[in-house]
Order: sequence, then C-alpha cells, then structure tokens
Amino acid sequence: MTRFKFRLAKLQKLAERKAREAAGQFSDARRVLLERERVQENIEQQRAKRGRPYPETGDQLRVDVMTSLQTHLVKLTADVKRAAAEVRAQALTVEQKRQGFVGAKREERKFELLRQRRFEEWQLQMNRREQRMLDEVAGRRHGTAGVAKSADIAQSHGKDRRND
Repeated sequence: MTRFKFRLAKLQKLAERKAREAAGQFSDARRVLLERERVQENIEQQRAKRGRPYPETGDQLRVDVMTSLQTHLVKLTADVKRAAAEVRAQALTVEQKRQGFVGAKREERKFELLRQRRFEEWQLQMNRREQRMLDEVAGRRHGTAGVAKSADIAQSHGKDRRND
C-alpha cells in the first residue's frame, strides 16, 4: 500500500515555522511592554513621593533645596511623559505582533485542514482500490463467468417461481 504524501508539506512546515517565530516575537514584545510599564510606574511613584513636602523639615524648606526638588520634579515629570510615550509605542508594537501571530496561526491552520482533507481523500481512494482488488480476487476465484452465471441463476430461480 502506498504511503500518504502531502504535496504542500514544505509550505506547511514554513507556515508552522512562521507561526512559532511570530509567537516568539509577540511574547518578546509583551515582555518589553510589561517592563516599560513597570519603569513608568516606578517613575510615577518617585514623582508622587518627591511632590510631597518632607515631614522632617516641615513646610519650610530652604530655597536651594526647593529649587533642587523642583528641578528633580520637572525631570521626573518629563521622565513620566517619556515612559508613557514608550509604553504607548510598545503597546502598538504588541498589537502588531499579535496580529502577525494570529495571521500566522490562521495560515498554519489552513494547511492543517487542507492536509487533513487530502488525507481523508487519500484514505477513501485507498479503500476503493482495496475493495476493487478484493472484488477482482473474488471474481477470479469464481471466474468472471461465475459472476454472470450467478446472475443468470438468480433470474432463472425467479422464473421457476413464477411457473410454479
């Protein structure tokens, strides 16, 4: 019996490899996004902490400390904005990678379904061939004329019954 061979197997393997690569890229992009979100959260916490007056000094701070804190606060505010922009950009990248992954999985699934259909067709064809071979063997055993004789006998039995 012949073995099943899927003619598009190389393309299927390529689609599987693309799906694995897309999954890796999507995973990496999500990891980067989570890291950038953590950085943004840390900067926002620092800004919130620096924005409050220090309890040990009370509300009266020296001018040089006040200037230093204000400069630091401005820097942290800029860092928060930069981090937020990076998070937004990375979120877009994650969405693009996700869409690429979904498309690659869809392509991979198409090949899986096509392979399954072709295999089922091949199986049906093999079953038909096997049945034909069995019919030929049975025909040889009884002779090809034997099949015709059995049909003649069945017809003659029908005539005999009518004559009775």
